Amino acid sequence: MKKIIKPAAITFFLITIFILAAFCMYLTGPIMPPSDLTQSAQSAETFYAQITADIESIDVELTKMASEPESTFIPTASVNSQNWLEHFLYNPACQIPCWENISPNETKIDTAIRIVSGIPGVKVISLETKSIGWYFDDDSSNTGYIVANQEGIVLQIYLWSRDGKAIYLKDVIESYGTPVAILEGMDCNYILSYRYQGMLLSTTDTSCSRKPVNIMPITQIDRIILFSPENQEYTLSVFAFNMDEIIWDGYKTYDFTNK
Repeated sequence: MKKIIKPAAITFFLITIFILAAFCMYLTGPIMPPSDLTQSAQSAETFYAQITADIESIDVELTKMASEPESTFIPTASVNSQNWLEHFLYNPACQIPCWENISPNETKIDTAIRIVSGIPGVKVISLETKSIGWYFDDDSSNTGYIVANQEGIVLQIYLWSRDGKAIYLKDVIESYGTPVAILEGMDCNYILSYRYQGMLLSTTDTSCSRKPVNIMPITQIDRIILFSPENQEYTLSVFAFNMDEIIWDGYKTYDFTNK
C-alpha cells in the first residue's frame, strides 16, 4: 500500500512541532545560528521582556477566570506537579480517556483550563480560547497540552514525560492492559494503539528507516495521547505514518519493512 500523508496530518504535525519549539524557546531562549550570537543585549532583553509580558498576561487571565462565578461545579485536581504520573498509572481520578475529570468530547475547554490551572505546582505557559499548555513544574520538561474543537469542547489531551520520570510500557500494560496494535508514527517513532479505550502511546524509539523495532517491557513512552474512541480514525490518521497496523502479539520484534 502506498503511504499517503494526509494534509490534515501534515498540518497537525507542524502545529505540534511549533508548540514544542515554543516550549523549548521558553526554557532556553531562541536558537540562533553562529552569525547571530553577537546580537545586542538589547535584543535579548526585548525578547525576554516579551516572554515575561506573555506570562504576566496569562496570569492575569487566569486570575480573572478564577474570580468569575461558576455556573457548574469544577472538580479539584487530585494530582500535583510531582505525582501526576503515579496517579495516571495507579490512582487515576477517572478512567481513560478522561484525565483529572477532563473528558474528550464532553468537557468544555474553559472548565479544563480551570482544572489544569488549579493543579499545585503547574505553570501555564500557553493559553488560548481553545487550548492550554503547561509545565508540570519549573524544574522539568514534563509538559501537558489540551486542545479543543471549534465548538470549544476538549478534543485531545497530551501528556509528555521526559525529565527523569520515564514511563515504561510494562507499567502502562499493568494498569491499562495490552494495546490492540502497533503502528509507525509521523515523528519517525512508533505508536501503540489503545484506540478502543481512547489512548495512544508514543515511543521514544525513533527510526525513519522503518526498520524492525523490538518492543520490550522497558520500551520507554514519552507521550500519552487521550481522545474519544468516537474519534479514533481521525486521531490515528493524524499521528500514524499510515494506517497499516500490526496486531499486538506480545513483546517481540515488529517488522514494518514491508508495510
